[in-house]
Amino acid sequence: MPSRFIETMIDIPAPPRVVWDVLTDFASYPEWNPFIRRIDGEAVDGRSIRVWLKAPGRPTFKIRPRLTAMVPRQEMRWLGSFLAPGVFDGEHYFRLFPHPGGTRFEHGEQFNGMLVSVLMGKGMQAATTRGFEEMNEALSKRCELIESKVSVTE
Repeated sequence: MPSRFIETMIDIPAPPRVVWDVLTDFASYPEWNPFIRRIDGEAVDGRSIRVWLKAPGRPTFKIRPRLTAMVPRQEMRWLGSFLAPGVFDGEHYFRLFPHPGGTRFEHGEQFNGMLVSVLMGKGMQAATTRGFEEMNEALSKRCELIESKVSVTE
């Protein structure tokens, strides 16, 4: 079965609780997230959600994955399929690790299925990787902003 893998990483100068709170606040995604433009649904393990994705230079498209892991302050993971399971599946993940000065954030996806080679050609894989990286940077800036507001009020 053909597969592709994308993994990105960034060190965020905020504790995992802040990063987790931003990641699970789906309603605020349109305000800050350039890649995942919107999520409808609840951040609850086992729930189906609707996700609108926008890779750089590509049209926005909607997927309907199911949340498969929600480990507070550690991991959020979902699994989605295009057309039918086994045709084009993507397991998307966000992992948080305490790191000196904040949080190491890993963001990736494993793609599997019969159409992976067709749908994840070099151009799409490169655009998706850029989208992940842009989201990571925006997440870091959002967390820094929240941390700076908390520091001012303390």
